[in-house]
Amino acid sequence: MPRATNAPVSQVADIYIEDGSYLRLKNLTLGYSFSKGIISKIHAKRLRLYVTAQNILTWTKYTGLDPEVNFFDTDNTKQGIDYGAYPTTKSFLAGLNITF
Repeated sequence: MPRATNAPVSQVADIYIEDGSYLRLKNLTLGYSFSKGIISKIHAKRLRLYVTAQNILTWTKYTGLDPEVNFFDTDNTKQGIDYGAYPTTKSFLAGLNITF
């Protein structure tokens, strides 16, 4: 049961435990290689356009910022406790590969 205390750190109680299961689309790459007819006009052997995305979607009922919760420093007794760490960032990358 949560209760008042004069301890310097907050007390952990099981009343705050919730289901942390999730499904995450972590990495996705889509690419297109152009046909020989198009690339012959620029005198190339190969031309490929691609887009890569990381940490795109997360499906969860977890109310925190990220279901992959952090743990406090190196204290093994506090693993899996959500201290409000920033969620995993989303990143997008686009590129063009040309081989002459």
